[in-house]
Amino acid sequence: MINSLSRETLGLILGTIGVIIFGDTLPMTRIAVQSLDPWFVTSGRAALAGFVAVLVLSVLRRPWPRRDEVIPFAIGAFFTIIGFPVCTGFAMQLVPASHGGVVLGILPLVVALFGALSSGDRPSLGFWVSAVVGAALVIGFSLRDEAGQL
Repeated sequence: MINSLSRETLGLILGTIGVIIFGDTLPMTRIAVQSLDPWFVTSGRAALAGFVAVLVLSVLRRPWPRRDEVIPFAIGAFFTIIGFPVCTGFAMQLVPASHGGVVLGILPLVVALFGALSSGDRPSLGFWVSAVVGAALVIGFSLRDEAGQL
């Protein structure tokens, strides 16, 4: 079945599954940090992700990162595996997951901005207009819902 799908269709399916799974990040983190330390939760997530990555690389016989990729990979890993989970872990001790979810609606704009800056890509004007409008809607919703406070 997978072989009959186009790469674009497969990418859209996998991306949709990823978004659905990501949607549970804050609620599950909030549940976890009610009884566990955020550093412990982050360590567990990192260990599980590392185990799965090694397993996938080994089973699929994919190449390991090259020497010249180690530093950029380590920087990305730090923010993805440590920075984001630690910050969300501590945040979920303070605010409801639904509030954090609305605030995370700004994340795509920030990711696009830093991705474009670091890679040299130049997305179209329409892309940036859509991203800024989406972020503005999230900020507007947050301001309205919180009586003018972020």
